[in-house]
Amino acid sequence: MPIYKYVTEERIDILQNAHIRFTQPSEFNDPFELNPYLKSLSDSKFIDEIIDDWRWDKDHIDKISEENSKKALKEALDEIKNQYNVTISEEQIEKVMGIKPQAFIKKHLKETMYQYKPIITSMAGSMLKLETPGCRQIMLPILKNAMNLEIGVLSLTEKPCNLLMWAHYADGYKGFVIEFDDKYKFFDQRTKPGELRGHLIKVRYSKQRPHFILFDPNLNDSENLDNWINNFLCVKSDHWEYEQEWRMFYTLRECKNKIKKGTQEICLIPLSLDCIKGIILGFNMLEENMHELVDLLKSDKKYSHIKLSHTELDEKEFRLNIIEDNVLP
Repeated sequence: MPIYKYVTEERIDILQNAHIRFTQPSEFNDPFELNPYLKSLSDSKFIDEIIDDWRWDKDHIDKISEENSKKALKEALDEIKNQYNVTISEEQIEKVMGIKPQAFIKKHLKETMYQYKPIITSMAGSMLKLETPGCRQIMLPILKNAMNLEIGVLSLTEKPCNLLMWAHYADGYKGFVIEFDDKYKFFDQRTKPGELRGHLIKVRYSKQRPHFILFDPNLNDSENLDNWINNFLCVKSDHWEYEQEWRMFYTLRECKNKIKKGTQEICLIPLSLDCIKGIILGFNMLEENMHELVDLLKSDKKYSHIKLSHTELDEKEFRLNIIEDNVLP
């Protein structure tokens, strides 16, 4: 099955440089994109077990109190020196207080940690379980920021003649569509079963917004991955069903070609030209852009396998016809 990418006329650079962008989710035009109703970060029982395992034993609290009392005392003495140009030693404070200042701070830190342990654990549990809208408002941006650092998405489609997509993604029919061979190895780079990255996944369209648990300990790794795909990474409102989208994911920290554009970081992944089967020109493409693209295809034998087509408006129906150009103009 061929698969297609709608692009603007400027994206001739995909052919020139043999790289294609994998886009961060924050750059998508759908505000619901990768934005499910997150019920909880995990199963309630599992979260309780994690919190119960937190180390509140005496040795651990002694260590934390020791480290933080040293830091707090140093900061206090430095502040006095900076504010009042007076240097006070620990020995001078001990003479006044009758106790070593670090020991005094450590004692109160330990008492505070034991006193507030129930409150801290309760707050942590509530945050991880997303028990209130406020917890959700804190955790969702953290999750989204982490995704934007890690995940890049290549969006493709089954349909080369969708009128809306030509209008939205190909600059009002002035751009072009790239036809790919989905059987080519670029579109399945998995090295082991159950990988998320490096292969094509069909988007699911739904009337209902998914209710999603980030990690379910009752599922195995494969089932959790399916949960992520079906309810998080590859599900959209049925308003977008006309796009017939397929997705491919890439780990952005592995990307070696990154371009800064304002606040954006554009991540470009190497693309073999052999996986490109054809180019379909929009019927509104400017003549100079058409000549630039055609001249590029004629310039090197590495493009010789790419067939060129153009679109025409059907005379009777609301549809486009693809006309193959046997000879390049």
